[in-house]
Amino acid sequence: MLLTTGNGLFIFTWDPGSDHGRLTVPGATYPVWTGSLLPLFWLTPAGGSPQAVKATVDPGRSQVHARNAELDLGLGEFGRGCLRISWAEDFFRFDSIAITWANPTPPAISALYFGSSLLTTEERAAAPSLEQPFWPDWRAEGFSTPSAKTNPMQSFFRSWDFGHAVLPLGSFGPAMGTPYAAAFPRPTYAACLGGENGWLCAGAGAVPDGALSFRVRARSATLERLYREEYWGAPAGETRRWEAPLCLTWDRVAWNAVRNYFRLLPDGAPKSLVHQKSFWGTWGNFRLGQFDLRAAIDFAADTAEPDVLCVDDPWESGKGSCRPHPGKLPQCQADIAHAHARGLGVGIWMPTGWLADYAAEGLTEDDLLLSRDGVPIRSNWAIDPRETDQRFYCLDPSSAAARLFLRERTHRVIREYQPTLLKVDFAYGLPGPDACMPRDPHYRGEQLAWNYQRLIAAAAHELNPDITILGYSLQPLWDDVQDECALDDLGDAGMHEAAGHGHWSVWAALAGERGLALMGSSGYLWAADDEVMLNTAVLGAPGMNLSSQEIDGATSPRRARRRGLFRWFRRTTQWSPLWLDSEPGTLRAEPCIRNWGRLETIGGEAVLTALALREPADALRHEPALRGLRWQGRWAVLAQGSGSIFTAPVTALIPFAAGAISLARARRPGSVHAVFVSGACAYHDWDWQDGCLRITVEESFLHHPLLGFLIRDAL
Repeated sequence: MLLTTGNGLFIFTWDPGSDHGRLTVPGATYPVWTGSLLPLFWLTPAGGSPQAVKATVDPGRSQVHARNAELDLGLGEFGRGCLRISWAEDFFRFDSIAITWANPTPPAISALYFGSSLLTTEERAAAPSLEQPFWPDWRAEGFSTPSAKTNPMQSFFRSWDFGHAVLPLGSFGPAMGTPYAAAFPRPTYAACLGGENGWLCAGAGAVPDGALSFRVRARSATLERLYREEYWGAPAGETRRWEAPLCLTWDRVAWNAVRNYFRLLPDGAPKSLVHQKSFWGTWGNFRLGQFDLRAAIDFAADTAEPDVLCVDDPWESGKGSCRPHPGKLPQCQADIAHAHARGLGVGIWMPTGWLADYAAEGLTEDDLLLSRDGVPIRSNWAIDPRETDQRFYCLDPSSAAARLFLRERTHRVIREYQPTLLKVDFAYGLPGPDACMPRDPHYRGEQLAWNYQRLIAAAAHELNPDITILGYSLQPLWDDVQDECALDDLGDAGMHEAAGHGHWSVWAALAGERGLALMGSSGYLWAADDEVMLNTAVLGAPGMNLSSQEIDGATSPRRARRRGLFRWFRRTTQWSPLWLDSEPGTLRAEPCIRNWGRLETIGGEAVLTALALREPADALRHEPALRGLRWQGRWAVLAQGSGSIFTAPVTALIPFAAGAISLARARRPGSVHAVFVSGACAYHDWDWQDGCLRITVEESFLHHPLLGFLIRDAL
């Protein structure tokens, strides 16, 4: 029984009998990927010892059709089951697994693996540890997970670069063994394997019921779902089901393979344009101990005109209380009223499951996650027990009282502050299955963070259907619980903020196709902010976490450019990237943004609505999408309203350096205005020739607080 599919560029084969799979490219000397697919269970029967059980397939009891199959699974003495699969030219998917246990008392599953197999006697003699009689068997030239490493950002690794490593793909980053990493783009629930010939993406098709990780051992890898039911008990019932536990997609480029994986997941409607909100967060000030909220509000209103001023962490009297700290924000209510009076929407930061003082909220230990000793578990951003001043209790959503608290807290915040945005944070700083587990199995694994977010989002939308839930995940399975995705604050990029934001921007572009609102955020360094702004011109809405105290005066050109971007950014949500000479990533080169653009479908045609232009490249001279565009210097080009940058009635140009730009236009402009902080005036250093508008900007002109230029068609 050999199952085969492909699209001409790739051939995917899997023999369920031998459990051997391959992804190959015709004519290539070595495969893109090889390995097994049938699940391997590390489980403990009642009263017994841990055992590794690899599923097998009985071909005689299986049914194979043109594009799907039902495979009879055997688990030895533990039971039998059914694996339903489907496939097409560019994917292979496990639609469901159902196991009926032979014993009325289900075995406790410690972990489930895709891409692992039992070691032979000879292999076991060479293994570095005898604790487990199995080993990963997915093999490829290299591995890729979006932003697996930070400072500097890194997403691509040769297969031997890790050694032995655990890369969490969900909401248990620090708890599962990696250093703290900023929230974006987690969870992704997927990893890639491949190299020069192409890439295979392997991920979950539904929110996993275990903690999902990509485990690398030496040069081999596997997907692990960690349960630890030997500590917490197995779900009752004679049958255990997993929905869409494994999806495989492929392409020449890893970014495209991940995009193809995302396309397999449930397809929600594009987000309403009301969620494409620009954002100024007080974190830039608060992290430095500057808690003058009214001054931050005035600075944001005077500097950027954002849609939202977000009152960020640590604004609370205690973590999770969502009440203002009396010492830090003594006039919080009045200050928020002042923000509204200045025309700003308000955002409120709240943690997902953390709570500093549960008793003060009328809760008990019955409403908390407990350790194996029955002691309330404590957590922090690094999952470090030495962080004695940052240890918070974790709500157990199994508890009706805990769920009610999240709902009522959300309602109280909305009634008291009338926010238009909730920034829901730290779903990635949760203790994992080794430490604790919700009492109700329906909330276990990756379901824990997803349900925290779901409970808050549902409560918020009860009172305000248009409120924006700001999160960090690129995963489409999170679209139901977040409306706008933030690129976070680049804290983990260290001093590599410009490169880090470009790296993140490549992955963020995956959200454009399905219409998730994107907020480009910022780092901590004003010196890197021009690069962040150029990327954000393509991504969507600008955001800031920069300190108002770390900028050189009210007339700073950089501040003025930010104001221009906040005023003219694209308020649409559905788009795709035009890479130009940017690099979406390979084993030889990390994702890197140079010149790139934003394509939107208008009137059934893909049109270029935004460009970020850095250094000109000779290779782009004949790029059809640019229509002969020429430039020197650095520019953001943004169509206003409907139409491309070449045809829109109004187009904005933001210069980031002295230079010139020659832009094809459907007709001669009626006017060109330079827009400053103080107002606009006619600009005369332009000419019109052969259907192109050419604008020149001298260095001295950029010393003024220039927002940019507006090109308008004649009326």
